[in-house]
Order: sequence, then C-alpha cells, then structure tokens
Amino acid sequence: MESAEYASAVKAMSEVMAKAEEEARDFVVEKAEELGEDGALEAALMEAFVAFDSDNDGKLIGQELAVLLEVSGRTVPPELLQEFQSKDFECDYDEFTRIYARTWRNERLEDDEEFEGSDEV
Repeated sequence: MESAEYASAVKAMSEVMAKAEEEARDFVVEKAEELGEDGALEAALMEAFVAFDSDNDGKLIGQELAVLLEVSGRTVPPELLQEFQSKDFECDYDEFTRIYARTWRNERLEDDEEFEGSDEV
C-alpha cells in the first residue's frame, strides 16, 4: 500500500474509531466490572481484533494490524513494521496479543488525562 493510501486508510479508520470511542469506553468499563482489569483488556483486544479482521478468517494481514495498532494509539518498533510489510504476513489472535505487548502507547495519548496511568487500548 502506498503511503498516501495508507495515510488515507489511517485517517478513515481514525474517524471511525473516534465515533466509537464512547461505546468502547463503556464496553471496557462494563467488562472491567464484570471481568476485572485484565479481563477487560483481553475483551477489548479481542473486540478490536475481530473488528479489523476484514475477511473474518481469524487472521490479520500486515495492513490490518498496522492500522489497528496506529488507531489504537500504539507505537510499533521498526523491526515489527518491516515484518508487517511482508506479503505473506498474517497473525492470529494469540500472535496479535504478543505483538501488542511489544508496542507502547504513543505520546499523544499521554497528555489525555483519561488515559494517564493506563496502558490499555
């Protein structure tokens, strides 16, 4: 995907994610009450994975994964980005959670008081 197309896709997904932010926060709060903090994170990650699995095959391709991580405010190490660019790259949910754990929050979220002290989606 060319960088202009990628930027356009990221912008479109960011707009969709912004509209869903309140619902997502309600979902996490509800799940935290029901499942605890770790359970809520797991539920939110699964929800995001399913939402970005465009062909519903239980796997994300590199483009889907890169956009998911970017719109969820994660910074991806360069070596992982190179891996995502492989035409054959796919990851299932378990691999996605391992990849997610290797990323960190973008600085733009650190100024948001609602996210301060949190490292969740």
